[in-house]
Amino acid sequence: MKTLLIAMDLDGTLLSEDHETISARNREALRAASERGVKIVIASGRTRGVMGSVYAQLPFADYAVTSNGAAVYDLKTGDRVCYQGIPYEKWCKVYDIFRRHGSVFEVYADGRAHMERRLFVHYENDLLPRDFVENLKKSIVPVENAREYLKGKSIEKICALTTDPVEYPQALAELNALPGLCLTSSIPGNVEINEAGTNKGSALAALCETLGIPQEAVMAFGDAGNDVEMLTFAGQSYAMENGTPEAKAAAKAVTRSNAEDGVAAAVEQIL
Repeated sequence: MKTLLIAMDLDGTLLSEDHETISARNREALRAASERGVKIVIASGRTRGVMGSVYAQLPFADYAVTSNGAAVYDLKTGDRVCYQGIPYEKWCKVYDIFRRHGSVFEVYADGRAHMERRLFVHYENDLLPRDFVENLKKSIVPVENAREYLKGKSIEKICALTTDPVEYPQALAELNALPGLCLTSSIPGNVEINEAGTNKGSALAALCETLGIPQEAVMAFGDAGNDVEMLTFAGQSYAMENGTPEAKAAAKAVTRSNAEDGVAAAVEQIL
């Protein structure tokens, strides 16, 4: 069946190792597909407000699945076309767990990332590229008390990092004991929290239903645990060579790594 929609994760999939740049080959392959009428969909764990550089590199993209599927935006109109968020009461329980275990966390709400000001110091290290860190900090809304600040807001996703080898499993066990939440991970020590039933696959399925596109006509790319449902849903799905075992198990095939333009390598085959 002809491919009608291409959806792809960003970090570890479409983006280069700097977490910002889309290679010329990837960009041109997607542009060529778009010119042939294929819908281009960004599918990320990121929130809408931190993807400005991605939109600038892919001005022809049609939709963005954000916050692991909590929201879907029409990039041409700016409208939010789907939403499934976390109730405030659940957020409060998660917040208390984070405080007990010293987790560094940010909350995606109303299309923006929010972080308590006291936690910004954790970005002052040499583990991430400086340009990436500076751009990230500019995109985050600093707040004094996230528990109180987020009252009445649309909470899309919660993301935390706990590097302590003792605290991380304890925090994870407490989070898993909370009902009605979906936990995934994209890097070691990281946990991403959504409302149960919310994932990139369910969001992509809802978008395809709206557009009248059968899943057999969907091509998807991903590299991590938060891509599994999307890779399972798509009729044509590719895990990156650098992907996790669970991503590779969910995909129909494996393409080259993100550093080797794996997205383009597969897309070029349908052009």
